[in-house]
Amino acid sequence: MFDPYAALRGGEIDVLFTWLAVDEPDLSSGPAIEFRARVLLVAPGHPLAARESVGQEDLGDWDLIMCPTLPRAFYDTLVPPRTPAGRPTRRAHPVHTINEIVTLVSLGRVVHPTCASVPMYQRGDVARVPIRDMPPVAIGPIWCTAREDARILALVRAARAPARIR
Repeated sequence: MFDPYAALRGGEIDVLFTWLAVDEPDLSSGPAIEFRARVLLVAPGHPLAARESVGQEDLGDWDLIMCPTLPRAFYDTLVPPRTPAGRPTRRAHPVHTINEIVTLVSLGRVVHPTCASVPMYQRGDVARVPIRDMPPVAIGPIWCTAREDARILALVRAARAPARIR
């Protein structure tokens, strides 16, 4: 679940379109084809749920998920290790699945920064608050460099459509 590159490395797929937060020596990535706005998931009764938006500094005040099995660049983009002022965030609750994240958020045990458009997070027991100062996440192709071929390069060239924010 939390190894976003397993299918690529296992040869099950040739190209993965996901967050361009990759720092893996065996993978190539880009270009960004879309940008997804960021939101903070909170329980409906959470103090932040009533706000129109939150800032990245707010992440330092609440417990977040801990997922050490995710690749570091991916995890740091998902759950920043520090606020812009340098305060460490509290990556306190270990998770292994998206369902665990949703459960912890709905129970008010964690807040969770993510993309606004993730369907699993569009539920009645989870509120989504825009993060006003967190840049959108770039989405684009990632592939195994060693298996790069004409088909993959053609797909990457075709993916260079106008980017948009969702």
